[in-house]
Amino acid sequence: MIEINTFIYHIVKKDFFELGTHELNELKPFELEGYISLHYYEHELMGIYYYDNIIYLWTHISAMLEQYNMEKVANMWFPDTPLQLILKNVGTNRMLFCIGDNQKVLPEEECLAALHAECNAFFTWLKKLK
Repeated sequence: MIEINTFIYHIVKKDFFELGTHELNELKPFELEGYISLHYYEHELMGIYYYDNIIYLWTHISAMLEQYNMEKVANMWFPDTPLQLILKNVGTNRMLFCIGDNQKVLPEEECLAALHAECNAFFTWLKKLK
């Protein structure tokens, strides 16, 4: 089971809140720092360690998903770090998810569906910010 969530840093409350919680309603788009949490069963593949500009992250992951659909391989670099995220097809319905030293072979369809769903949820929420 793959679980993906977006956490936004609230600059006034100095804490992270999960996307969709009421604490985030007063934020402005230029204040959006945060992280993407990705778990495969009990294994955390992404989390707070990969904190960054959340708009940048989801924009680039969205582009990665398009690239992956065409080429079955995609990658992105995190801003200002030597950290790379890689998605690579490794067989029938299998995808290598690699970020830094973390790598795991995941069920491709489930992972792509979860990434698309959370990406769409993020950009839908972002459009509602004033």
